[in-house]
Amino acid sequence: MPPQTTLRTLCPRARLAHGKFPSDGDTRQIIYPARENDEVLYHRKLGNYRVMQQAEATTFRHRAVVSVLVYCAAVVLMQPSVAFGREKRELGWVENASILPENIRLSAKLDTGANTTSLGIEQLTRFERKGRPWVRFRLSDKTGKAFILERPVIRTVRVKRSQAQTRDRPVVLLTICLAGEFSDETVTLATRSHLLYPLLIGRASMEGRFLVNPSRTRTHATNCIGG
Repeated sequence: MPPQTTLRTLCPRARLAHGKFPSDGDTRQIIYPARENDEVLYHRKLGNYRVMQQAEATTFRHRAVVSVLVYCAAVVLMQPSVAFGREKRELGWVENASILPENIRLSAKLDTGANTTSLGIEQLTRFERKGRPWVRFRLSDKTGKAFILERPVIRTVRVKRSQAQTRDRPVVLLTICLAGEFSDETVTLATRSHLLYPLLIGRASMEGRFLVNPSRTRTHATNCIGG
C-alpha cells in the first residue's frame, strides 16, 4: 500500500467519531474496513484509527458522549455562579433604597410574603396626558422632605379589602436602587401615609437577585446618586 494513499481514497465510507474524514495529507497509521459493516473511528488515546463493527462503534460513541457530559456536569457543579447566573446577594429584611431620578431615599422592607412591589404615598391625582392615563402623587423621604412625582399608568389592579370593599390601585414603572443595584420595577401605588417602611419589595423583584436574612437590617449603603 503506497504511503501516499489516504483513508478517504481507500474507503469512502470511513469517518471519524466527530463525523469528519481524516485529511488527505494524514500519514498516520491507516486502517480501513475489511467487512461491509465495519466502521473506522479515530482512537484519540492510542493516536490511530481503529476498525470496529457497528455495534462496537455505537458503544464507543455513547461512552464518549457520556464522558463529555460527566465532565461538563462536574464543571457546572464546581462553578454554580457561572452556570446558573451570578450569585445571589444576602440582604436584611429592611434596607435603604432610592427612587430615581428624583433620588428619593426611603426605608424598604423586603416582604417575602408579597409577590409584587408596592409604595405607600400620601396623595394621588389621576389625569390624562396625550390620551393616556397618568397619576400625580406625593411622597416623602426619610427626612420628611416631600416630592411630587408624575408617571404614566401601566395598568390598574383591583384590591379587595375588609368588609368586601374594593379599591382600584394604579401600577406604575419606577426605577429603584436597592443595595447599589438599579432595576425598573412595576410598583402598585397605595394611599398610605406615615408608614415606617413605605416601600415594600415583593418576591418578583427579588427573585434571582437577593436572599433575605431576617436577622439583619440595612446591610448595604444605597450608593445610587447620579445613577
